[in-house]
Amino acid sequence: MVVADVLCLPNLSLSPNKLEGFYNQRTTCENLIDVGKNQVGWCGMLTQRFWTNDLIFQLAMLAYNLMVWFKMRFLPPEMQGQEVETVRSWLIKTAGHVIHTGRQWFLDIGSDNPWEELWVSIGNKQLSEQPF
Repeated sequence: MVVADVLCLPNLSLSPNKLEGFYNQRTTCENLIDVGKNQVGWCGMLTQRFWTNDLIFQLAMLAYNLMVWFKMRFLPPEMQGQEVETVRSWLIKTAGHVIHTGRQWFLDIGSDNPWEELWVSIGNKQLSEQPF
């Protein structure tokens, strides 16, 4: 259990419970902005065209949401709280190659990969459950 002391000197006339809820919403918003800037790539305009930037932003959000879905669906509960960039570095930025043989696809990641057991458990979970 985590216990924290918080000192808050607001100029708002709210009850303590409502004040805590207000600041929790603000913290959540700031965390989402931090994720957007550091993990999704909202740092700046990539082109000079509004609609192109809008499309890039929408695709980045889709990729982020797919990664969050992947974490919730396939990772063990103790790993689901990790940031998207951490999961990306563990699983996606992994050296290996895809092999297609005999109408089957295989992922060869090498025997010394520290995440090999996790990849195997993800594959087994994906094969054993219905997609939706």
